[in-house]
Amino acid sequence: MISSDRYNKDFLTRNSIVYAFLLGLFLFANNPFTLAQNAVVLKAAELKIAGKTNVSDFSCNLRNVHLNDTLSQVTAAINSPEVFNGLQLIFNVSEFTCDLPLMTKDFQDLLQSKEHPHILLTITDIHYNQSTSDQSRGNITTSVQLRIADKTRMEKIDRASIHTIRNKTILSGTHAIRMTAFDIQPPIKFFGTVRTQDLLEIQFNIQLE
Repeated sequence: MISSDRYNKDFLTRNSIVYAFLLGLFLFANNPFTLAQNAVVLKAAELKIAGKTNVSDFSCNLRNVHLNDTLSQVTAAINSPEVFNGLQLIFNVSEFTCDLPLMTKDFQDLLQSKEHPHILLTITDIHYNQSTSDQSRGNITTSVQLRIADKTRMEKIDRASIHTIRNKTILSGTHAIRMTAFDIQPPIKFFGTVRTQDLLEIQFNIQLE
């Protein structure tokens, strides 16, 4: 037969373990340094492609208005660059609009919109630049996988920044590419009198909430 002293001792030991476990759960849940899953919503994504001919400049824009994707991220804060890691954006080439209607059609043909209807941009790495002044200004470096007209390349983007406005985090940047790097030949129009330069500038703006 178990003595009352031993019973009380075992009872207190078991209860002490339960209390310690519950206390640990409470502290873990309320620890501000604990990593938690935040629901992050992709609110907007804009892409602008600009170029030049020997006659004039041109630009074509796309604002993807069909966005309402919820992204599950494990991160310290919504304003951390890491929330963008792994994000893939799909832009419909047919939705680009250029300065002139005729230019819009030429641009879509140039990017082979019928055979390859999408531009894919995947963020593979993103981090603040090393200097403190860069971090205070939100300057970052990001690596992306860019797919245009069935050609995929890794591109490192140095001219980018991240800013938080209220509860929105905005990643924006500018990057130069060459059409020939994606197996696209710069078009020549009007019997060679109008020639498009190989270099294009891509500007992007991505907004999370």
